[in-house]
Amino acid sequence: MRKFSAPSKSHAGRTDHFAVGTMRDFAETAERASGFVPGVTPKMVGYMSMKEAAHAARNGHLPSVEASDAFLKEVEQFIRVPSARHTIVDDVVGAVPNIPAYLAGQPLTMRRKQKMENEGAPIALVCNGSSSIGISANALQKRGAAVMALARALSSVRLVELYLCGTHAADNGRNCFVQFWQIETAPMDLARAAFMLTHPVVTRGIQFARVYEEGYGFNGKWPYSNPAPLSTANMEEKVRLALPHITDTICIPAITIQDQTASDPIAWLKEKLLIFGGES
Repeated sequence: MRKFSAPSKSHAGRTDHFAVGTMRDFAETAERASGFVPGVTPKMVGYMSMKEAAHAARNGHLPSVEASDAFLKEVEQFIRVPSARHTIVDDVVGAVPNIPAYLAGQPLTMRRKQKMENEGAPIALVCNGSSSIGISANALQKRGAAVMALARALSSVRLVELYLCGTHAADNGRNCFVQFWQIETAPMDLARAAFMLTHPVVTRGIQFARVYEEGYGFNGKWPYSNPAPLSTANMEEKVRLALPHITDTICIPAITIQDQTASDPIAWLKEKLLIFGGES
């Protein structure tokens, strides 16, 4: 596991603490935890014990896969998601003439820009699992299933790096602790990946346990004691610092009651598929 601290670029005078690990590191965190942090109730974590959570983190959780499968069935007509890379192609219509083709008498005398599939163009999907206290465990499961379905759809046509992260107040609320966990995608272990993304015990149990383990405490607040979670732009800034090799990213911020991923995850998933897909 990689750990480091750095001055915050989004909040002057504040510090960001980072922990970047693998699914194995995540399972070990759960196995070391003696229980849930104060204030976390069985209902908040989907009635799963920490011991059961540790087993699922290590071996997977098939019921979480079933939830993701349900979302895939509902949006299967949107599943074809080519990579958003452009190339110039010859055609009978287009924005720019192809003079050599015209002089040679070829029928494709125009040129246009078109999105083409490119499996060599990886994309990173980074999901912030932190959530408002008002978000139910069921809403977390639905939102996670939508994220999982998006990851599975994207991975069918291009390389995908998948990360679960969490953003928490640190140092009595003054600073920020960010944890990143890379979910294996080559190949993707659906039973473990779906558990990481969809089960509330992951974010409200194991991730909170990690905050305690690092010694930053837990006060139930957003980073820097802000009244709201990090914006997408601020989250992207932390992704660039912790994961500098990533150039193409879909950042999904922490979930609040107003978030579409909580109120209508199907509509959110369709929108993302349309944004990051399309033939032309």
